Amino acid sequence: PPPRLADLVFDDDASVKRKPRDSLTFEEFSFSLTDATGAITFVSCVRFDAPLSNQQGAEIRCEPVAFCLLYRRSDARAAMRTACVELYRLYLSKHPRAFRVLLATLAHLPLPSPDERVDLRISFVDEDGSMAPLREISVRSSRLLRAGLRSVDDAQAWRAFLSSLAPDNLVRVVELALLERPLLVCASSTPSWFLDCLRAVLYPLHWALPCVDRVPRDIGHDLVSGVVPLLAACRLGPGAAPARNRCFSEPVDHSVVVVDLDSKEIDFGLKLHASA
Repeated sequence: PPPRLADLVFDDDASVKRKPRDSLTFEEFSFSLTDATGAITFVSCVRFDAPLSNQQGAEIRCEPVAFCLLYRRSDARAAMRTACVELYRLYLSKHPRAFRVLLATLAHLPLPSPDERVDLRISFVDEDGSMAPLREISVRSSRLLRAGLRSVDDAQAWRAFLSSLAPDNLVRVVELALLERPLLVCASSTPSWFLDCLRAVLYPLHWALPCVDRVPRDIGHDLVSGVVPLLAACRLGPGAAPARNRCFSEPVDHSVVVVDLDSKEIDFGLKLHASA
């Protein structure tokens, strides 16, 4: 794997305490890595906290687990996102062999050209020929999916996006993205889905600058406050301080616009206030 991949996936302690009902709630996100030659590797991940053993009580000790798929083609993002979620479901169903068989099968299939429409449908079958108790995977091709964007068929994500901010503020966020302002979107759980929907709204225009769906807390301040405008999402820390002070170990630079989905507010920063 690429160096320091784990630093971008995990941003907390090796083991944490969770309430039993929250122990297997998963978080889905993606990002891209660029090497010294300019080649881009795309990464799709599902991260969750798995119980260390059979435990009882109000809180149980868990360890972070992540399934990550690395790929070169941006138009494969929707399929890789679906595959990551299925990996998580296979983990819960105790059928890890089913996905190994799937990967071995796909490895022998020729890759389609980037502009070719491909509808993906996968069914899991046991050795005796009967249908396995696993959900069928279906990914229909579209221009959005081939551009690596979230499909408009994802009703849950789009309902959350449209209700996340007041209409005027939502339009302002789209405007800021079109102006290539540095944007940091934060909430109590990492709002990667918001960035997916925002990039789809911009289509057929494309956010050509770096985009990180889940910014690690330890390196987030330096990453977001750089000279290159960034589109990013992060999880808010506890407390009642403004969101700008709870994203990372240090306050976010005032050149960055901070969108707090929990309070439905936007902190436009000093530069925008000065130009108003």
